[in-house]
Amino acid sequence: MRRSGPSPLVTQYLVPILILAGVLLAIEGSTTAVKVLQQFEVAELSFVRGWDTTQYQDYFERLAKQKGAVYAYEVLETSRLPEEVDAHEIGHTIGWVLYDEKGIAGMAYCTPSFRNACAHALVISAYIEQGEAALPDIVEACEQAPGGKGAYATCFHGIGHGILAYVDYNYEQAMEKCREVRDLLKLDDSRATPNEVWNRCVEGATMELDLGTHDPQVWEQAKKVYFPETDLYMPCDASYVDPQVRPMCYSYLTWRFLEEAGAVRGAPSPETYPEAMAYCGAIEKPNDRGGCYAGFGKNFIYLATLDERKARTLSDAALTNMTTWCRMAGTSEGEEACMLAILNGMDLANLEGAHTAARFCDVQQEEGGVRDSCFMHLIYNGHYYFGGTGDLATFCEGLPESYRKVCASPADPSYVF
Repeated sequence: MRRSGPSPLVTQYLVPILILAGVLLAIEGSTTAVKVLQQFEVAELSFVRGWDTTQYQDYFERLAKQKGAVYAYEVLETSRLPEEVDAHEIGHTIGWVLYDEKGIAGMAYCTPSFRNACAHALVISAYIEQGEAALPDIVEACEQAPGGKGAYATCFHGIGHGILAYVDYNYEQAMEKCREVRDLLKLDDSRATPNEVWNRCVEGATMELDLGTHDPQVWEQAKKVYFPETDLYMPCDASYVDPQVRPMCYSYLTWRFLEEAGAVRGAPSPETYPEAMAYCGAIEKPNDRGGCYAGFGKNFIYLATLDERKARTLSDAALTNMTTWCRMAGTSEGEEACMLAILNGMDLANLEGAHTAARFCDVQQEEGGVRDSCFMHLIYNGHYYFGGTGDLATFCEGLPESYRKVCASPADPSYVF
């Protein structure tokens, strides 16, 4: 039975909790009192049953408007929501309120949690509100995006969402505006290359075209143009999609192929995976095929866990399932592209995520070099994220013995597996 509000079992404790918070405010200060109040909302949410993502979004939107977006984010961080609830979308919802409070300057209050939902919401809001005039401020804000290396480029994913909504889901216009974003950046920027930022922008725009989050009514009309029944590969095979970003576009056709194979969106049966992945095999150019197979890998992380918050700590069963699903591509090319996309989705900038990724690489088959490819990609990312820090040695020590030497000395030309 779905409840429309918090349990009375919690509400009856509201008065004593408020009294305790008042006492702590007088004795310990505001920080301790706020933490106690947050525990009330966490307890309140623990009694809720049957809510879907939309209902949790409504709850956190009210909380953010009443007590501030930063407070709402802290409650979301602490709460244990059901696995099937999309915490990333809830993070967006709170982010809209944060933008109303502080504008793009709210980036200073964001954290990298929930796949950078906060940063995405701010840049999306800024572009929808101001259009191209917001770009200099957005680029400056992305420089402050939380999450260490990689966060700067990831921030531009949000711009892609905002651009597509701003141009009323005209995908061709969005492709041109993503090029303009690329051209704003310095070629010698060490945080991300212009092409990397370009890909992230296209990624966000294509994801928005797939989901229609910001304006469902306009999106319904756009789908008829960009997802015609006569061409399953639209819009990615259109001439206005530049070859350099076309693989990213193909990575967002996954659900279209799954549905064509008879799958139910959001809950597909693995029996449909081989037929759906076969659509990737029919794509002519290798890079485009790779992007298409990568789209399956990105979705397999979610399908294996139903909760992106667990990407750092996947179970052995989940790792095995994802490996089996990637092999359904039927080719070593498809399996490897699928596998690398899963690897990239495991939060490699975090030691816990990197160690989970090592466990994933360890279950890959040696045939076709997939296992070596997995570990070499992981080692490359380990040096990117942990190089120059004390965490690099810890990362390398967490690898199987046969890969520790190349991790410690990746430039050693004499080393072979």
